[in-house]
Amino acid sequence: MKVDVKLAGNSYSGVPSVLIPLKSGGKARFCEVSDTTAKASDVAQGKTFYDADGNYTEGTRTGSGGTAAEAASYRVTIQQVPHQTIEVTFTPQVTGNLTGFKKSGSQSAELTSEANLALSYAFDAEVIADSGWIKGNPTISGALKNGLICGDVVISATEAIEDASGLRMPVGYIPLYLSDGRLYMDKDLQGKFNNKSLVKDGAKLFIVDITKNTTSMNDMFNPSKVSFAEGTLAESVIDFSNVEKGAITDLGVAFAGNQKLESLDLSGFGNVTAMYSMCAFCSSLKCVYIDTLSNSKNKTINTYHMFAPCSSLEYLIIDNVNVDFVMQDAADADKGVPASAKILVPRAALDAYKADSHWKSAADRILPMEEFNIVRKDGRVTVTPKAV
Repeated sequence: MKVDVKLAGNSYSGVPSVLIPLKSGGKARFCEVSDTTAKASDVAQGKTFYDADGNYTEGTRTGSGGTAAEAASYRVTIQQVPHQTIEVTFTPQVTGNLTGFKKSGSQSAELTSEANLALSYAFDAEVIADSGWIKGNPTISGALKNGLICGDVVISATEAIEDASGLRMPVGYIPLYLSDGRLYMDKDLQGKFNNKSLVKDGAKLFIVDITKNTTSMNDMFNPSKVSFAEGTLAESVIDFSNVEKGAITDLGVAFAGNQKLESLDLSGFGNVTAMYSMCAFCSSLKCVYIDTLSNSKNKTINTYHMFAPCSSLEYLIIDNVNVDFVMQDAADADKGVPASAKILVPRAALDAYKADSHWKSAADRILPMEEFNIVRKDGRVTVTPKAV
């Protein structure tokens, strides 16, 4: 700041600084710095300044505090790899330590000296393979701390592998590999699918059947083993077109608790002895398609919570002229089909379904499927009434 000074008997007013000759030559500038308000925590780490006492001080700030304009910027490079697409989402998170914030009375507090905060980013990298290719795994290198981005990073993926089996997985789907009744993350069956966090909510899954010998899918899509009401895996579509279904007899609680599943194509399943709670608490489920799945000849028929509570269910399609699949009581709230849903069957079998002891309580909702446009593709089922 400017001060009044006296040099060699002369007085000078409003002097901002003084240049004084040095013994070794040159000059040095001296300033009055008592009005300095900055502290080490205000100045970026690695930068220097003089504090109010004239001390030469190095800054300690690492990006914490200040306004958004002062926050350090990070360069994120996404290196795409042939035959696949890498998509990344970022979520800012404040990291660091907060201490000593409990104050009382009229005391003033300097909180900045008691906080060590920084802005980091959580990230979610998804790799989507082109048709006919098996996706690689996402990779990241650079400035990471506790799994968070805290500086410049490069995000990429390992190479995609051409699928020599001739299997054509739909674009945008994520493969899970089925072996001996268990799901894996990789075709080499090294990484078990044992936590729902391994698959992003809303993902579209393609099940690749490796061993072709699965007999049970009981609780298969609840890898974290949480309660149905808490929410299990939240995939929006599951494509079973590559699965050998003939030997599968247990679908109990298979999809229970999935709150993102919108439709289910169960074509190709045979005689199933357990279907209790199969789709319990699937709150977004709208359409289910069945053809050869059967249970009518089972000694005990248990469809408790098979479709309950599924308040969004609009259509149950049974594409079979034989009444091979039944509910305990179609109109029962717990053992039947939600009252909001229509039951679509072949016109040729309309009377047979309406007369069946298991279905007759919902006879007014049993309609000929020929009056609707039913589209099945890549595990997804859509239904719309035909124009009159």
